[in-house]
Amino acid sequence: MSSNVKVPGGEEQITITLTKKELMVLTGVRFREDLSIERSARKKLQLAMEQIASQSTDSA
Repeated sequence: MSSNVKVPGGEEQITITLTKKELMVLTGVRFREDLSIERSARKKLQLAMEQIASQSTDSA
């Protein structure tokens, strides 16, 4: 079973600045001594998604 999801502007590129450790965490590496790295990386992604969502509602 497959479904087609259409994302307006889905091919548009965005830039998010991550540290090397944040990038590593997002690929599955675990830094058990410092759990704040994962929180920081996920927060940056969430903020970027929120900015994209607000831009799409502003232009609609």
